[in-house]
Amino acid sequence: MARRPTADRPLPGRAGRPPQPPKSPPAVRRPADSRRRRWGLAALTLLGLVLLLAALKAWPALTAGPGLPSDAALAAVILPPMDHLSPAVREQINEAHRKVIDLAVAPTAEQAAAWGALGQVLLAYGLDAAEPALRNAVALDPAAFRWPYYLGRHYHLQADIPQARAAYETALAQRPEDIPTQLRLAQLSLDAGEPRQAAARLEAVAAQDPANAYAQFLSGEVAAALGDDNAAIVAYSRALELQPAATRLHYLLAMAERRLGRLEEAAAHLARRGDVPVRLVDPLAAELDGLRQSSQVLVQQAGVAEREGRLTEARQLLERAVALDPQDGAARQNLGLLRYRSGELPAALSDLQAAIALEPGNARFQLSLAVIQEAAGRQDLAEVALKDALRLDPQDVDVQSGLADFYRRGDRCPEAEAHAAAAIELAPSRALLRVQQAVCRVRSGESRAALQGLSAARIDFPADASIADALARVLAAAPDAAVRDPQAAVTLIAPLAQEAKAGIDVLETMAMALASADRFAEAIAYQERALAAAEDRPAWRSALAANLDRYRQGQSAAAPWPDFLYQPEP
Repeated sequence: MARRPTADRPLPGRAGRPPQPPKSPPAVRRPADSRRRRWGLAALTLLGLVLLLAALKAWPALTAGPGLPSDAALAAVILPPMDHLSPAVREQINEAHRKVIDLAVAPTAEQAAAWGALGQVLLAYGLDAAEPALRNAVALDPAAFRWPYYLGRHYHLQADIPQARAAYETALAQRPEDIPTQLRLAQLSLDAGEPRQAAARLEAVAAQDPANAYAQFLSGEVAAALGDDNAAIVAYSRALELQPAATRLHYLLAMAERRLGRLEEAAAHLARRGDVPVRLVDPLAAELDGLRQSSQVLVQQAGVAEREGRLTEARQLLERAVALDPQDGAARQNLGLLRYRSGELPAALSDLQAAIALEPGNARFQLSLAVIQEAAGRQDLAEVALKDALRLDPQDVDVQSGLADFYRRGDRCPEAEAHAAAAIELAPSRALLRVQQAVCRVRSGESRAALQGLSAARIDFPADASIADALARVLAAAPDAAVRDPQAAVTLIAPLAQEAKAGIDVLETMAMALASADRFAEAIAYQERALAAAEDRPAWRSALAANLDRYRQGQSAAAPWPDFLYQPEP
């Protein structure tokens, strides 16, 4: 059967469709035409490459609006100058940026992750370019939780409350049960002066996690903002139970107690105050900490970890800092001090010597070296280091007080006086310096000067427990009988001694005051409590036992402070 003609395959020689003529042989081009064609193709190719590179450099070219991106419009990210950053940090940021460029034509999810990773590392170092990078991650992956959360952290750290709130709310919509984000929003409400809105957030958190220390802390802040100091004390106290290392809570408790007129309770908390805040357990924030490759940042993180009792983590951070930047003297110094506190004196000494070699003009390094030399029993070398520190920075209060205390421990109190006075002049708000000065004044036979100094300090620091304790000791047991006032000593120390958590020193001072007032039975009871509490402190036990024997024999204490305070520490 004959094939039917088709439009694409005619049969040769059939009517209506003549056969196609054969193709003409190609014309031979002249050399000039060939060169022009090659140059034209090269120019087109070069132009294409230029346009491609320009597109990659400018991509994406749109600038995001004021709200969270709702479509795939991407913001340009221009890396800031990074000369102030270490080479390792610069390479870390540049690598994250290169990945964004490499994934420009990758699937959307991979692009979002690359932009988010760039935003994270920029946020970790506090660089403003984090914002557009994170906005791009949010635009490319609107269903993600972490990118709007990190965008919220950026705005939160910039104190931009409306933008931070919008970003956190976007994150929370993806993960409504996330406690850290809820707590961040509660904090924002407090910062915006909206404590009742914060309270509503915290009620939701309490239903999920009633043992969250940060939530309890914020509840205390809400109560304080609403004028309910009793509720604030309850919440702060609960936060302190859950996170005992958060010594800054003692200050907040003291202020609440003072507003209620409970001055003794306020004084007790002020005596225990510190600078460790309540820690919010936040895995995504911890990721940012883990990204930081700056030795300075690692040293800061180690300091926080050490104050909170996480010593293994602190050591690891400091070791990372030293490995990252062997020329960072502060990292060496801090690692040395941590090793010193762990009893590793040779390693600690090596670290401090390395730190001083890196920064020979640093007075603080010399001060730290003195501490380690003294702990190793090298009193002469410790004194040399202290004098070097004083030569380098005579205006450093810690150097002046360090020398005063060194001379006190060596029973060289006359030499301590000038340095104690200099320290007080440099830092008149440090109550403990007044106590250290009084201790040496009594030892030098200047009980009246000690009384006068502490009485003036009592006016300056009416709620400070250490001042009250020292003054009571001088009034109860000064070697100069004319300085003693037993009843005043009892009145001064009794409120502190009657607290359930009274320490060894306060219990001993109360016994000392009672014995000076010839109330020996009560003195014995307090001294026995102090002795029981000092089970793991041999030097204190010996001194406490000696005074207990005196009270049992109807004798008062012979001196306000025990002799071992004036001897070199082992």
